Parts: sequence; structure tokens; C-alpha cells
Amino acid sequence: MGKVKLTNGKNYILTLQNGHTLEGVLHELKCMGDELYSLWIDKGSELISVSFSETKDIKLKPLL
Repeated sequence: MGKVKLTNGKNYILTLQNGHTLEGVLHELKCMGDELYSLWIDKGSELISVSFSETKDIKLKPLL
């Protein structure tokens, strides 16, 4: 995975290690020291915590 600048409030598409994808608005990044360990994604009806180690790819969702 290349470097992506993550910005709260923007729409992203996350591809997980198991092949599933998640789409939503980045709500918050959780770090321990300098290491990113989880992302909170707002799917509209709920917030979902995703472990950064479980992500394979993160892409900014293109505007329509």
C-alpha cells in the first residue's frame, strides 16, 4: 500500500486483508505513539473501528 494522506471528514474505500471492502467517512484516527493502529469509519448509521493492520488498501473515494 502506498502512502495516502488521511483526512477526517473525507470519503474513503478500505480494502481489508480478507478482500472485503468498507466505504465511509473517516471519523477519527487512533495512534499509539507514532504508530497508527485503528481508523473509525462513519458508515452513516454507525461508527466502525477498523484495525490498520487488517487493511490492505485505502483509497480516497472519487467525487461523482
